Amino acid sequence: MCIKYPIYLSAILVLFICFFAEQTVVAQRDYLDKNYHRALESFNDQNYHKAIEELNKQLETYPQCIECYLFLGLSYLNTNTVEDSAVIVLKTGLKKLVLTEESTDLYIDLQLTLAKTLQVLLKPDQALAIYTKLKTHFVRDDDAYMQNLDKEISACENAKIFLANPIELTITNLGPSINSEFDDHSPLVSVFEDKLYFTSRRKAKKLYMLDDGQYPEKVYVSNKKDGNWE
Repeated sequence: MCIKYPIYLSAILVLFICFFAEQTVVAQRDYLDKNYHRALESFNDQNYHKAIEELNKQLETYPQCIECYLFLGLSYLNTNTVEDSAVIVLKTGLKKLVLTEESTDLYIDLQLTLAKTLQVLLKPDQALAIYTKLKTHFVRDDDAYMQNLDKEISACENAKIFLANPIELTITNLGPSINSEFDDHSPLVSVFEDKLYFTSRRKAKKLYMLDDGQYPEKVYVSNKKDGNWE
């Protein structure tokens, strides 16, 4: 089964998790029932709240479904509101793995997803420990895998510096031509200062409203004309 990962969570998370998702074949064991397969369909459709519901049903039936903890963690992470829940379920999945499974793709995916969650929670020290462990004890003859670990280790080290040296910023509302009544954040100006990229949770085509009254994140671009953003 091909599992899609959302394009709006964050560029780093998507690229990293997508790469490793392609390397993992989720074991289709006998205990996986319709709840599990419905959950994966909901996950593919980016309906993470429904996926959470179905995965929890599966875990009530069979709490040893390690794959469920992986996708449940990813679903929690993609709701943008309960990252702490993602940490809990991912750690639970890792605890349930037997020693013989600690070198499998599933184990590595759980660890990678946990590390990315910790980065989202601004805990680079904990994430760095996981990436370093994977690089040291789970070496692979796979250049892309090792390069991605190096990239994430570098990102964690940079994050530690940034968090230790915060910069005071002034947030300015650019008016109704740019800002909306929903969350708008993470602006990025192009090198020529003529384009503004930002993330918004505003209403848009093919996006459904989430439980918090906002919509899934999407990246927008504004062009500067005659000194004004439009």
